[in-house]
Amino acid sequence: MNISVRLPGRRAADPRVTVTLRERGTPWPVRFHFLNLLDDETGVAEYVHVGFELGERYDDVESGIPLKTEPEALDPVSVQRIAKNYVHYLELARQAIVLDQEGIGGAIRRLRPGRKAARLTDDFYRLVADDFAARQQASSAPMRELAEAHHVDISTASRWVKEARRRGFLEEADG
Repeated sequence: MNISVRLPGRRAADPRVTVTLRERGTPWPVRFHFLNLLDDETGVAEYVHVGFELGERYDDVESGIPLKTEPEALDPVSVQRIAKNYVHYLELARQAIVLDQEGIGGAIRRLRPGRKAARLTDDFYRLVADDFAARQQASSAPMRELAEAHHVDISTASRWVKEARRRGFLEEADG
């Protein structure tokens, strides 16, 4: 899956943060729109989901510029699959914003509600798998670096990696 985040500029006419998901096998993007709003009660800013788009954007049609390619028709089977997995796509889009702004460490901290493994989500283990795989490419001690980066001991980091493998988010270690 390809994920991109568009943050509004200082003078943007559209204040929304847009996350675009492009999935293999789906010829058109899925876009989620968020506003970064301050909660009056808690004083904490959060990304509130305010919109959803499915399909290619053809804004140039109104300006009279002809389309370069014919648009892909929406496929009812794919739309049904997206609708079924909507909550998961939404959470993935939210985490993409955090990743874009805070990096993978920030996303993992936000997804880790407690230290008990039973409460850790698939999203958490996907992020751990991506982080560990990147560290494997760049380091001779990826497990130690993973543990240090997330302020846990090596045995905890090792359990995370083992669980990420068990869930299929990381390839089995060569051994």
